[in-house]
Formats: sequence, C-alpha cells, structure tokens
Amino acid sequence: MLFGALPGQCARYSPQGKDKYDTHVRDFNLKEISKAIELSGLKIIEARTNGIISHSRLLFPVKLTPVTFGDTIILKITKRERSL
Repeated sequence: MLFGALPGQCARYSPQGKDKYDTHVRDFNLKEISKAIELSGLKIIEARTNGIISHSRLLFPVKLTPVTFGDTIILKITKRERSL
C-alpha cells in the first residue's frame, strides 16, 4: 500500500461492478478512489489525511503525513466543468 498498490486480498473497485466482491465493502487507496471518482464525472480538488493513528493516538503529525500513508483519506470533490 505504501507504493500505491492494494494487496491481493483487498476488495477492489470494478467500474462494471462485476468482481468477486460484489456485495463486499471496497478497499481503496488514493489511486483506486481517484479512478472511481474520475469515471463518475467528478474531479478531486484536494486530498489530505488525518495522520497516522494507532490505538486512537495520533502517531505522526497530520501536516507531515503523506496522503497515501495516513489512516484516512479525506477528499474534496466537485463536478467537472462541461466544455461547450
């Protein structure tokens, strides 16, 4: 996960909704959620995290935590502007 890939046992996103995890909660990293958002016609404005957390304690400062390393990915999303 540190390098942008999901481990093999994760439930992956499928744009067609046809995978072996149809009724399972999906696991996402920033790369996977970005693909799903773009395919939905939306655009990510900002991506951030809440830091590295273990046992309900913040272990690493939020401002220094790369988005892909954080406990939770927080996204600000908007509709894509249409071209005329």
